[in-house]
Amino acid sequence: MGLLAWFRQQRQWHRDHVPAFSAVTQQQADGLTEFQQMALSAVSTFVSPERFRRVAMDKEPGNYLVAELGTGSAEVFIYPNDAAIFGQKPNASFEEWGYRTPEELIEALVRECAVRLNRPRAGGSQ
Repeated sequence: MGLLAWFRQQRQWHRDHVPAFSAVTQQQADGLTEFQQMALSAVSTFVSPERFRRVAMDKEPGNYLVAELGTGSAEVFIYPNDAAIFGQKPNASFEEWGYRTPEELIEALVRECAVRLNRPRAGGSQ
C-alpha cells in the first residue's frame, strides 16, 4: 500500500471512529453511557448484569462497572468508552482508539471473555 492510500485509509478510519464513539459515550440519566449498556448486554452471557457493581470515577463524572469473571481470578471492567479484564494474566485492555467502532471493541471483549472461560460465544461460535 502506498503512502497516499495509507493516509486515505487512516482518514476514513478516523471519520468512522469519531462519530461512532461520540454517539454512544455521552452519560445517560442512569449515570452510564450507551456504550456501557451495550457492553453490559454483550457480556451478560458470561457475567450476569446483577453481578456488576458501579464505582464512581475518580477524575471525571460518571461510573464504571466491575464484576468477577468466572471463579473470581479476573474481573471485567466496563468504562464509559472502553473496557478491560484485569487480575488474571495477561491483562487485556480494550481501548477506544484501538477500534474503529464500539461494536468492534465490544466484540473483542466478548471473544476474550469466551476464551478466558473456555466457552463458546452466544450463537455457538468462538
